[in-house]
Amino acid sequence: MNIKSYWSALLLFEILFLVFFVGFLPSSWNAILIPILYSVLYLTAAFGLERYGKIMLRLGFVMLFTQLAVNWLNLTLAFTIFRGLNIIFFAFIVILVISQIAKAREVNARVILDATNGYLLLGLVFALLVDMMIMFDSQAFNFTVNKETNLQDNLYFSFVTLATLGYGDFVPIKPYAKSLSMLIAVCGQLYVAIIIALLVGKFSSRAVDN
Repeated sequence: MNIKSYWSALLLFEILFLVFFVGFLPSSWNAILIPILYSVLYLTAAFGLERYGKIMLRLGFVMLFTQLAVNWLNLTLAFTIFRGLNIIFFAFIVILVISQIAKAREVNARVILDATNGYLLLGLVFALLVDMMIMFDSQAFNFTVNKETNLQDNLYFSFVTLATLGYGDFVPIKPYAKSLSMLIAVCGQLYVAIIIALLVGKFSSRAVDN
């Protein structure tokens, strides 16, 4: 494994911790822990890129310091704008990861890590979109357990919908919330189909070459 592979492995660990293990920790920790994890993700995701790595790393540092400033100053408007920049940043990372997979000459550990990271980052992007939608309209979704949701709830809804599971405890109410939910489900299936097609194509071409 080269150095980029280790960064991809670290990114996978960080995303898994954010998505799957933070829920086991005391909820009072979320307000501090989740922003820290997102901040670390900016830099780790940028370090693991083959193309535009230096540019994305600079952007990652800008995002990191911006988040610290926004949290410290507690500016509502700036927080909303920054959340939108988060979405754009991680969405672009997903696009670059898919591009790396498509251009890889063979299927190795790095490619598998990138494919997994791309899927999980896609879930994070949609979780941020859901969070932003709720910020603008608290009635866009109906969560049957609690009247108020947090980012962990949005992560849950994003990944459940991305996997087309849908427990029904977090329900889109407004038309635009339903449209976003459909987009999440369709993108989840398209991502899996595209990645599998790329990986199978690389295996097939390697078998023919041999």
